Amino acid sequence: MPSRKHLKHNQPVETLDYKALFTAVNKAAMISLTDKNGDIIYTNPKFTEVSKYTMQELLGQNHRILKSGLMPQKVYKDLWKTISSGQTWRGDLLNKSKTGKLYWVDTTIVPIMGRDKKPEKYLSVRILITHKKIEEQKSQIQQEQLISSLEELELQQKNYKRQILETQKFFLAVENSGEHIIITDAEGIVLYANSAAEKMTGYSSKEMIGTKAGTLWGGLMESSFYRKLWHTIKVEKKLFTGEITNIRKSGQKYIAQATIAPVLNDKNEVKFFIGTERDITIEKDIDKAKTEFVSLASHQLRTPLSAINWFSEMLLNGDVGDLSAAQKEYVEEIYNANQRMVKLINALLNVSRLELGTFSFNSKPFNIARCIKDTVKDLEFICSKHDQTLNVKLEQTLPKITFDPQYFSMIIQNLLSNASKYTPPKGKIALTITRAKSGSKVADFKLPGAGVLISVSDTGYGIPKNQQHKIFSKMFRADNVRDKDTDGTGLGLYILKSIIDQGNGNIWFTSKVKEGTTFYVYLPLKTISRVGAKKLSVE
Repeated sequence: MPSRKHLKHNQPVETLDYKALFTAVNKAAMISLTDKNGDIIYTNPKFTEVSKYTMQELLGQNHRILKSGLMPQKVYKDLWKTISSGQTWRGDLLNKSKTGKLYWVDTTIVPIMGRDKKPEKYLSVRILITHKKIEEQKSQIQQEQLISSLEELELQQKNYKRQILETQKFFLAVENSGEHIIITDAEGIVLYANSAAEKMTGYSSKEMIGTKAGTLWGGLMESSFYRKLWHTIKVEKKLFTGEITNIRKSGQKYIAQATIAPVLNDKNEVKFFIGTERDITIEKDIDKAKTEFVSLASHQLRTPLSAINWFSEMLLNGDVGDLSAAQKEYVEEIYNANQRMVKLINALLNVSRLELGTFSFNSKPFNIARCIKDTVKDLEFICSKHDQTLNVKLEQTLPKITFDPQYFSMIIQNLLSNASKYTPPKGKIALTITRAKSGSKVADFKLPGAGVLISVSDTGYGIPKNQQHKIFSKMFRADNVRDKDTDGTGLGLYILKSIIDQGNGNIWFTSKVKEGTTFYVYLPLKTISRVGAKKLSVE
């Protein structure tokens, strides 16, 4: 490892551990090699993972197999003209996987010249840039692959000289990537920064090399955030993903979606860190504007909805005279539809208050058993109506917690209501609340401290495995239950998780299709209140 005092500029590739860097680049990108006619002769695992084609299906095929049909033909003509003349081509392409899913890639194609100084092969490096729709789970797979394929690439190299040459070509692709990429040593000292990092932060690579990563452009987050980040990547040796507020050299603040992965050696020791950042400031501003609009529109809709509700009730109660059977049926439809709309408006207002940070959180000690008794009454009636069995079990020595009792009731109500909606008749639902012990493991989750543990289990339809990572996303509903409850908004679990996160708690689940689901909620003994304009609606 080079000493810090010599790190004055970007080091030549030969002075770094090229194997680890080679692995990192390979696993962060989709890589393919074609012959001079553009026919595929090699793809790396990332390529097949994203394209959904097997290597056997891709070999001998042209990259036209991935065309989405939505890009101008001029782009492909310019691409081929550039690389066939021996020049490197770089640009964004919209491709389509075998399953029909569209995805954008930042593509760099480097010709490999033969002895006749004409291209004999083409090396293509593609980096996914549909980041907003890439979930944490895919990001984790991508980063884990940065580490796992070193040996695979080593076996493909014929000699040390060729390894260096190939590494330089991959390194070129990283340098030209549109994402901020830095590589640090095991202590976080910057060894390399690409041009995108220079552009994003405003600092040159010479200024960044030899400094602790983030000290020049970071430091705006709370110290606890950085301690948790370092503990994750250095001590736990795990992937870190999250949003970070940074500051450019010019003094302008920006928000970045950051991913940091440790690169380990054979002894499971951290050797490098690979860090990528994407500026999402504009996206966050757009989301904020949308949220503010939803909040305003929802408030404006409340008044006419209240009037519709009031007049419907008057008509149904006979305040303006008796209705015929047909008239009553129509008014009931109006009333029920209005109630669904009110529920949706309340959910949208809750989302806007959560995202704008304008909701209040009134923590205070309360009796869990009494709160559960009041909350479960309505749910017992609903379960009975659906011919379902509801079993409630509370540990006798539950501690008193400091939490917002209204939101605690909302958590229980939402989880039990979901369990009832998505469990068929004769099904079983169970609510269990026990004392949480620090360090104990529950469904592969380690409890971070003392508190209470809530579990709601059912024998319902379950959540498909390939959709489980989306379950807490806004407006998401699993494919297998959309016809079971057509009035669902897909906002309940999103709101629930936001409340639990605000209370420094955790929510997770296990599920299997046609067998059922169990949701777990951990709440600490004490949650700090927060001042806000309004409470969230429990409806």
